[in-house]
Amino acid sequence: MSILSKVVQSPDVLDGSKATQFTRDIEILIKQGVKIVLLDLRNVTFMSSSGLMALVSVLRMARASGCKAFIHSSSDEVRIILEMTGLDQVVQILNSSEDFNNLEAKAVSNVQPKLDTLPRSVSSRKLKSAGSQAQAASAR
Repeated sequence: MSILSKVVQSPDVLDGSKATQFTRDIEILIKQGVKIVLLDLRNVTFMSSSGLMALVSVLRMARASGCKAFIHSSSDEVRIILEMTGLDQVVQILNSSEDFNNLEAKAVSNVQPKLDTLPRSVSSRKLKSAGSQAQAASAR
């Protein structure tokens, strides 16, 4: 039996030294059959280009496996990065603890939350574009 949902706490600093482990941890969960991943980025104070690429990688991996990923972030730093890269248009961002807790409660009670998602073709295109933008930004 697979786990329906899992909350993943990110490190406070999501940089190259922590991004690889962050990606591996989520990859393991997805391979174990987790259907909903709630990425808790509330405590992130800094995200490097490596951290952003890890986030893009996780979102692609989740989408490819049929897993739903959500981001919880009340951090201005993370919100600005997500907006600048267009990731806020690809993944549902939960800005309040109430939204996060409601989604987590629905997931835990085995009720599929209503998802407001873009069509797959639009989301995939935007996700690839966001990844390309992040790579270009990291090259500067």
